[in-house]
Amino acid sequence: MLANLRNIFSPQAIVQSMSTMRPLASTFKDKLFPNTPTHPLAMLGIADLRGITQTVPVVRRDGTPVSLGNEEFEAMFIAPLPIKVKVNVSASELNDLKALLQQPQAVEAWRARKIEAARQTINHTTEAICSIVATTGKVTWPIQLEGGSQEQYEVDYGPVLTHTPP
Repeated sequence: MLANLRNIFSPQAIVQSMSTMRPLASTFKDKLFPNTPTHPLAMLGIADLRGITQTVPVVRRDGTPVSLGNEEFEAMFIAPLPIKVKVNVSASELNDLKALLQQPQAVEAWRARKIEAARQTINHTTEAICSIVATTGKVTWPIQLEGGSQEQYEVDYGPVLTHTPP
């Protein structure tokens, strides 16, 4: 049964299920952080983040341009942490799956339901974190440690961007 369960949740099977799912709406993330480029490394420089989120005041037509501030080097890095969820399969579901294995559409529907629950949880977590960052300028979120204990994960991006006219 374990081999069958691995096949049900193989990368190819998950891709197959997800290809038919509608994209999830991300109100906060899409509206407040539309520019989310993929970063190839596990560490992300604060200067890279500021380049994405930077704003400047407007300038009169004959005014001096505003420097983007790339003249200084900042060696502060953060390691963004993942959101990981585990799909639990109960003993009763395993027994039901034995009967369903002969019906591929039923197995697909069961897998899709499990994947959708994980997607929704990840989306809700992302939305909550984005709303906190947008209003406070920092991520403050519980982090799950080995053994099940929790601490606070915090990344301070600085004050929320504002501009006061001269």
